[in-house]
Amino acid sequence: MALRDPLIKAKAVDPAKFFPASYGEKLRDMVHKMRESGIEPVLMTVARAFDGLGREEGARIAETALYYNSCLDYDGLIKAGKMYNDTIIAVALSEHVQLIDLAEEMKGRRQFFVDAGHFNYGGEQHVAAYLARELEQRGLLEPHINTDNRLSGQ
Repeated sequence: MALRDPLIKAKAVDPAKFFPASYGEKLRDMVHKMRESGIEPVLMTVARAFDGLGREEGARIAETALYYNSCLDYDGLIKAGKMYNDTIIAVALSEHVQLIDLAEEMKGRRQFFVDAGHFNYGGEQHVAAYLARELEQRGLLEPHINTDNRLSGQ
């Protein structure tokens, strides 16, 4: 193999075969430990830049995530993310924990991401304001905190 030959990629795996069953159990354990310590948890789904986009654009944006998850193809990456978010939602429902569905809020909002999974400055500001509003509406945040989309003092 020459130095510049393209890499040979192995067949992508099905994330369902390797999804850790312990993920939900560990999340439940964390909820229980937090409650035992007097802390009421709030769970949140994971947002990704390629969710809610067409296949071609989504696959292009997912390139960075696929680079770091080389055992997955685009469909596997979508499936893995859905499995984790579905588990977060299921634990929130079964444990009666408040849930913030950031994945749904950010779906199709590519302009707020720098790559497949990291927010740019505008995304950070949007998410911070969204979380503050959600927490305040649920009575989990002091009402005097500025929850609009501007930084305090500006």
